Amino acid sequence: MRMALSGLMLLLFWFMLYSNQVNIDMEVKAAQQLSMSAQLAAHDASLVISPSSIGTGDAVFDQAGSSQVFQRTFDDNAGFDPNTGQALPTSLYQGSVALLYQGFIDYSNQATFPFDYVNSAYGIHIVLTDPAVIFVVQVTSKAYTVFSKPQTFTYPVIYQYNPGAA
Repeated sequence: MRMALSGLMLLLFWFMLYSNQVNIDMEVKAAQQLSMSAQLAAHDASLVISPSSIGTGDAVFDQAGSSQVFQRTFDDNAGFDPNTGQALPTSLYQGSVALLYQGFIDYSNQATFPFDYVNSAYGIHIVLTDPAVIFVVQVTSKAYTVFSKPQTFTYPVIYQYNPGAA
C-alpha cells in the first residue's frame, strides 16, 4: 500500500511538472508569434505612404491605410478573424486583439530627424532617425492546462520607414 501511494504521489508530481512545462512552452510560443506578427504588420504599415508626399521626398504616412494594413497583416499572422477580430480556433490566443495605441511620426508632424520619441504610458523611449509607425497591441493567450491561467501580452512595435533600404 505504501509503495502504491508513493507511486501515485510521484505520478501526480510528474503530471504537475509536465503541465507547467507545457504551459510555459505555449506562452513562449505565443509571445514569439505576437512579436513576429506585430513586426511584420508594422513593416507593412510603414510602406503605406501618401502618394502626394512621394514627389516631395518627405514621407507622410497614409494613416487610415496604414492602420488597415497593420490590422489585416497582424490578424492574418497571429490567427485572428479579419472580419470580426476574434481569435480563430487554431490561434494561440483567445478573445480579440486590442490595438491600444497607434502613432505616426513623419514629415507632417515632425520637421527634422533624428527625433527623440517618448511615450511613458507604454514605456517607449527611442531616437527615431526616419519617419516611423508605432503600434501597441494587446492579446490574451489561452490557458493550456488545468493549472494555468490565460496570460495577457502587451507589445509595442516601432518600425521606421527607410526609403534607401528597399
